[in-house]
Amino acid sequence: MATVTTLVIMRHAEAGHGHGSDHDRELTAKGQRQVHEAGQWLRALDLHPSAFAVSDAQRTRQTADGLGLTTPYLPGSEEH
Repeated sequence: MATVTTLVIMRHAEAGHGHGSDHDRELTAKGQRQVHEAGQWLRALDLHPSAFAVSDAQRTRQTADGLGLTTPYLPGSEEH
């Protein structure tokens, strides 16, 4: 029997427009709620990603971490 692979593509949640660099922008309170809801959605669909491919930008890390999943980052996605 063939194995089915599912690819889930997500954009980071809402981020603020801080005075620092674009790379350092953090999620807003609304973005944190969006991430929580996205994690609930993934679990409701019984989707369990085997890995995340994310940039090392603050908002993408907060999105991946905030999903509440124990999913590792792909090689090359580690923080710099």
